[in-house]
Amino acid sequence: MHYLKKLRTNILFQLLIIFGLVLLFGDCFPLQFKKGAYALSLSIKELLVFSLPLIIFSYLTACLFSLKTGALKFIMFILIGVVLSNAVSILSAYGVKMAGLLNFSLQKAAIVTPTVVLKPLWQFGLPLWIKNDWALFVGLGVGAFLAVFPHPKIENGLKKLKGKVDYFLNKIFIPILPIFILGFILKLSHEGQLQPILKNYAHMFGIILTALTLYILVMYGLAVRFKASAWRQCLRNVFPSAVAGFSTMSSAATMPVTLYAAEKNTHGNKMVEAIIPATVNIHLLGDSIGVPIMVMVVMAAFGHPPMDFSTYLLFTGYFLMTKFAIAAIPGATIILMVPVLEAHFGFTAEMSALITSIYILFDPVITAANVTGNGAFAILFTNLLSKKPARPQQAFID
Repeated sequence: MHYLKKLRTNILFQLLIIFGLVLLFGDCFPLQFKKGAYALSLSIKELLVFSLPLIIFSYLTACLFSLKTGALKFIMFILIGVVLSNAVSILSAYGVKMAGLLNFSLQKAAIVTPTVVLKPLWQFGLPLWIKNDWALFVGLGVGAFLAVFPHPKIENGLKKLKGKVDYFLNKIFIPILPIFILGFILKLSHEGQLQPILKNYAHMFGIILTALTLYILVMYGLAVRFKASAWRQCLRNVFPSAVAGFSTMSSAATMPVTLYAAEKNTHGNKMVEAIIPATVNIHLLGDSIGVPIMVMVVMAAFGHPPMDFSTYLLFTGYFLMTKFAIAAIPGATIILMVPVLEAHFGFTAEMSALITSIYILFDPVITAANVTGNGAFAILFTNLLSKKPARPQQAFID
């Protein structure tokens, strides 16, 4: 009974149920219900967009001033390493496109213009009180200032603000996320686009999974200088954290397992005790490769021209900055990226709903890649500072 109760409250399970019901019985829903559900989804989106600058600011400042506990030089090394690692993995996703591996997905993703359009039952708008870009830059500035010049009163105030934002996300937004998705899924179904999308995106998922697997294998290979026995032992040690990440869809919840594996893979090097907690929510390998591929395929699906490299560099810059504002909730990466995609890359509400749904359905794999990537980053970073390759010990699996 406890397992069934836990399953019923699982976001991924709820989304799968919604997709299944709409696929099987989408035509049976009354038109007014579809219009109302779509209007409700748009209303929730409007409230989220209105709140987003506060979410970005609070998480970004909390992330940066929490890093002050160690030596400033060590913190700067970690931050530079995270930014470089994230940048390389994001650019690798563009390399997948340039290699022609996405051609089939881009061709199959094309969506026929609907002959019928679902209109919302109501619509309202909230004013843009501050741009997300400004919230991002102000959060970076305040967080960096407090990391260098601590101020207990300001920090306590920001911690309280983050607590309220945590409550909003975890107790209000996440429980209604299936309702948020439902209206947009009903719209896609009503306009005859849902089934082609699900059928045509299987290839994209395969490409993302393959790209992530190869990238992670290379990272661990580099960490042990491609010595077969050490390479194999590293992968054995990190396998349980990958499974935990897949099942929990939370890098933070998996952190103890990731930390244990990283300690074994570095022969007990204590630096990983600082690296893993500091990077668990900002070094996101699965997101860095998965999200750009999803963005490119969804853009193609809605008839947008492919990104040229200069546009992709702009996307990379925004993506790198939003990683420092990620909340520890399902789908947080794409929730924070959606306003950026809409403001700078021509995404519509339907495109945003589609990429959010696709991301959450693939979230277990992305989280598994995030935690294994964190483990590899910890090894590479300790190798760099200690100037010697990793010597993994046996841990979970002999």
